[in-house]
Amino acid sequence: MASNPTPTRAFQPAGIGLMQSIHDFKFATRSLAAAAIPAVTNFFGAAPSADPTVDRYDQGNTLVSSGKQFTIYQMALHIWKNTADVNLADFQKIIDNCMIRIVTGSKEFGLYPVLDLPAGGGMAIQSGQIASTPVAAPGAFSTLGAINGHPLRKRFSLKHPLIIQSNQSFYAELVAPQIAPQTLVSITLVRLELEGVEERAAS
Repeated sequence: MASNPTPTRAFQPAGIGLMQSIHDFKFATRSLAAAAIPAVTNFFGAAPSADPTVDRYDQGNTLVSSGKQFTIYQMALHIWKNTADVNLADFQKIIDNCMIRIVTGSKEFGLYPVLDLPAGGGMAIQSGQIASTPVAAPGAFSTLGAINGHPLRKRFSLKHPLIIQSNQSFYAELVAPQIAPQTLVSITLVRLELEGVEERAAS
């Protein structure tokens, strides 16, 4: 992983002493309806779901609290369906047209094309190899290109890892195009994953 994390403000741990560190993930999952992709879909801005497989962060607009810090080294964007009516054109619309914006401390940290954010081991589909509408036309060949990333545990590495402090404002957004709006055929799930190191004051 890259070195020299980018500090967003001085770390102020609770108490004095050594810090405990753990390799950790923070993530937020959002559902996109079968409709036009919203101009902005917020991740980490609302209170996390009680289901730990859906969201994992401390509270709305806050990745970590109570004397902790989280250093983000890598990101991944996983796109999938939770219904049988899989339409790969929906995946393609999100990947080819949308962006991910990171905002911390009320400042934009980065704007990344979804195409450049691997799925971290999610789907990878190449044209001519899989049916795009398997229910309606079993065995039909897809004309679509590869879904974001390869079927490897690969993620997008930040050139300068980002340190998020206790109670520091943080959220991310899926930004959709306004000039050429994209419409989804069925419900699509999108999970933004942040991989990094969480530190807290040693007990």
